[in-house]
Order: sequence, then C-alpha cells, then structure tokens
Amino acid sequence: MKDKDLIRLDKFSDKKDLPFFMRPLLHEKNRNRKKRDPHRHTYHEIIYFKSGEALQNIDDELVNLKTPNTFYLIERGQVHDFIKGKNMQGFLIRFDSELIPFQTTIDNISFLSIIHNISRVNTIVLDQDDVSHFEAILDQLHYEYLSPLYSYGRRNTIVFLLLTLLVKLQRKCNEINSGNQNLNQSYEKKMYYKFLELLELNFSSYHECDFYAQELGLSNRKLTEITMLVNGASSKKIIIDRIIIEAKRLLLYSQISSKEISFILGFESPSYFSRLFKNKTGESPNSYKKNIKSKENVYFEKK
Repeated sequence: MKDKDLIRLDKFSDKKDLPFFMRPLLHEKNRNRKKRDPHRHTYHEIIYFKSGEALQNIDDELVNLKTPNTFYLIERGQVHDFIKGKNMQGFLIRFDSELIPFQTTIDNISFLSIIHNISRVNTIVLDQDDVSHFEAILDQLHYEYLSPLYSYGRRNTIVFLLLTLLVKLQRKCNEINSGNQNLNQSYEKKMYYKFLELLELNFSSYHECDFYAQELGLSNRKLTEITMLVNGASSKKIIIDRIIIEAKRLLLYSQISSKEISFILGFESPSYFSRLFKNKTGESPNSYKKNIKSKENVYFEKK
C-alpha cells in the first residue's frame, strides 16, 4: 500500500486544535461507490450505527451494518473500504492515539489495550436499556467538538467523554466475552492486555513467546496459561495469527511481493514464511492474493 492510501485524521477536520473528529452519519445518506478504494487509517474510528443500512470491507471481510443501535470500531492500521450506504443515522468518531496520554490506564489497563480489545469484539449491539445512556454521551461529545476552538476545558472534556465511552464499551465487551466480572478485573486479564499491547508494537520483529514472556516478567508456561484462560488460545497462536493478519493486509492492498513481505514481517527465509502462511490459510501467499482478487471482481460484477 502506498503512502497516498494512508488516510490521516487532519484530512477531515477543520478544527486543528486536537486530533479528534466527529460528525453525524446522516451526511452519508445514499452514498455509493462503484469501485473499491481501500486504505489504511492512521487513526482509530468508532461508528455508532443507529439505523439504516451500509456495507463496508474491513481487512477483506464484508461487514453489513444493518443492526440498529450497534457500535463498530476500526482500529488504526486496519484496511478499510466503505462500499455503500443508505439512510444511515448515528455518529462517526475519529481520533489519534496521541489525544489520550499514553500512560492513561483504567484499572491498570492502558486505553490502547482497551481499544484493541473492543476492535477484536468488533460488533457491540446495545440493549434497549443502554441506548439512551450511550447516546447521551455521544450527544455531549458532539456538542463539545462543535464548541469554539480553544474553549476553556474543551480538550479535557472531550478526552474525558471519549474515555467514558471506551470504558462503557469495554464493559459491554466483558459481558460478551465471559460475563465474569471477577476475571475481567483479574491479574490474568491485565497481563493479557499488556501482552496484546506489546505484541502490537513488536509482532514484525519478535515471533517467539520468549521475548513477550520476558518483557512481562513471566515464564513461557505462565504466559500461555494466561492467554488460554482469557482468550482460549496459546500465546504462540495469538502471535502467529497477528502476523498472518498483517501479511493478508500487505498482500491484498499493496504491490509488495511475497518475498518482500516476508522480510518486512521479520522472516529470514521467504520459503518458511510461505509454508507458515499456507499452513494457516490453506493457500500460498500468491494464490491467496489471486483468489481473493478474483472473488472481488465477481462480487462487484454482480453489484
């Protein structure tokens, strides 16, 4: 993917005093696109879908937005493409990580880990009793965003309301994941989030569990016990899955060769990378790219 396909936050906002943007989805009414224009976000995006219908592609998965009162989070770095929409109502929020101080934590869990966890759940449907509470936060957030630049306390209020929204979404994720509040506040859960945050920063350089366990002050066995308890998967599987996700993104949305991708992702041997990719997907990197592109052409011809 070329630099021009990296969509930055300042493209959208005329309010340059902080890395935050928000607007109603109503402006997207009956928007359609005949041709894909995939891109990566350098920011995080939260979509609150109150009503209507839309179709998006996120990391080569078609996501049909049609369930009322639903939140979607697109994490920074994910490949995204809006395909079509009709009569949409709700809110669109975009923000850079720099908006919230890096050291900010909620119950010793960093806000970046919270964002990552929400994006893994992907779709959060609100109960009817929750709708008014979440929409009140969104309305307040939008009101603050539209207030005059450099208004007293504007940035702090926006950060506070955004953190409140993220915490409430994390609670909904907790209910979806396990419903076990004791686990959600446990040592294991906190270490798991730290592992995910560390992985996001280092997956292209370090593929072995040893590095992550050592950085977290754990043994390999203990790290795997934690990931199995919280996620149901071994730490090694989580590491490899993250690498494969990035490989798919690069294969589909860049002109980089499979060999170059293997080096970018930290593999010394392109053949080993190809074997690993085929073992996880059932196809070689080049076959995967060719087959997905073929499916895309069929899909858009039907449309």
